[in-house]
Amino acid sequence: MSFSWGKTPSFNVVEEKQFYHCFGCGKSGDVFKFIEDYRGVSFMDAVQIVADRAGFPLEIEHSRTEQSTHTNPHQALYDIHTEAARFYHAVLMTTKIGEEARSYLYERGLTDEVIKHFQIGLAPNENNYLYRSVSGKFDEHVIMNSGLFNLADNNLVYDAFQNRIMFPLTNDTGQVIAFSGRVWQASDIEQKVAKYKNSRSTPIFNKSYELYHLDKAKATIKRSHEVYLMEGFMDVIAAYRAGIENAVASMGTALTHEHVEHLRKFTKKVILTYDGDKAGQAATQKALDELHNLSVEIVRIPDNMDPDEFIKKILLTIYKIY
Repeated sequence: MSFSWGKTPSFNVVEEKQFYHCFGCGKSGDVFKFIEDYRGVSFMDAVQIVADRAGFPLEIEHSRTEQSTHTNPHQALYDIHTEAARFYHAVLMTTKIGEEARSYLYERGLTDEVIKHFQIGLAPNENNYLYRSVSGKFDEHVIMNSGLFNLADNNLVYDAFQNRIMFPLTNDTGQVIAFSGRVWQASDIEQKVAKYKNSRSTPIFNKSYELYHLDKAKATIKRSHEVYLMEGFMDVIAAYRAGIENAVASMGTALTHEHVEHLRKFTKKVILTYDGDKAGQAATQKALDELHNLSVEIVRIPDNMDPDEFIKKILLTIYKIY
């Protein structure tokens, strides 16, 4: 522990921002950073300490990759993405700004169970919060090749995702390989900041091949012999809330031949569930061109609605009936 212990009061805490600064030694940060420095523990250990102290049940999943022999040449990239997913999820579930983001998700119909199932997280509105957490654990070339960070003109590293709700994307075996971040605060929405930001391509992530939620949906897809193909993350999440567990999405990108071949491994029947507006109808037609060798059904969504809104309307109708 390296805080200064002078006789003059020099430790200041800003409660409303959950932030501290020591004028004696220059250290500053949030509650997690304080515990990291004070107790000499890792970020995830600090999160667990805070959760235990607050009586908040927090389960931190440990991936099978941590017990691996690291024979995969890209194992470090999988590991840093696993670490980032835990980090983002912990920020969402245990911090004050996370509480605000959770309120936004609750208003959209999500529950803690849904948030946990999809391991949704939050990237803080800070330049290098994630970088500070992982910089001592991974080689610099791994960090810069992960797609999670950028390099500024002054050669300082900063987080690629800031102030966004984070959706981890996993491969078929459940390893985190990328993220998509969604704006959630009114100021960003009003300024028309890009709604979604996806990870760039890396040695472990090809957006033209990967499908959101496939690792969790594949068992149901095999049993039912069909898959609901949607455009966005929230569409898949709405489907899951409605009891539809065999839904996947192409991350908001156009359906590719690689996507189709990926799906073909699990089923020969696709139920297209795209938006009901003109753009969605055009995307449906393009998807049909790619899916010509598979059995295809189309769910007709009312104009100017997306599957997320459509499913919510159906659920609301059911609740009113019962």
